[in-house]
Amino acid sequence: MAPVLGLLGPHAWSARLVSALAGALTPLALYWAAAPMLGRRAALLGAALLAWASWGLSMSRWAFPATLDHLLVLTAVGLLWRGLERAKLRRFAFAHFALAGLLAGLAVYAYHTGRVAPLALAAVAAIRLGRSRAAWRRAMPGLAAAALVGALTLGPLAYYILSDLDGYNRRVGSVSILDSN
Repeated sequence: MAPVLGLLGPHAWSARLVSALAGALTPLALYWAAAPMLGRRAALLGAALLAWASWGLSMSRWAFPATLDHLLVLTAVGLLWRGLERAKLRRFAFAHFALAGLLAGLAVYAYHTGRVAPLALAAVAAIRLGRSRAAWRRAMPGLAAAALVGALTLGPLAYYILSDLDGYNRRVGSVSILDSN
């Protein structure tokens, strides 16, 4: 959000612009991610329900960073699924895998729920590839590209966590249910 505020100035509308756009695009990302997995009809129903959900509309108008998390993870899931489809056909699209790794890494920065983005992508790969060793072998170069790009994206955050673990966890400790205050 910092570049948007820097370009457009510190106004209520400019602070809300990023999350409003992310909220508007998230139903499309859900449809795009779910269609090859569940079929077009189920994906359309899910996207429509998300578009009409009051919590989604509210969060996308509050300048809440969680809206970016959903958009990034759903887009990464769609890219990974399509990359795995191409691996099945032995046509590699490293761009699908690399972009999925990048978006999953960025989701970790967006909001604390984004920390599960790499696990979500691993689950998608496990579901898509199943127990077939041949499928895993074909997909391994693309999965390695996704992991490498994701790790490079997370590098600065990992460095910060390792150099200031207390600072990283400070807010979590102050809002914990275990905090007596």
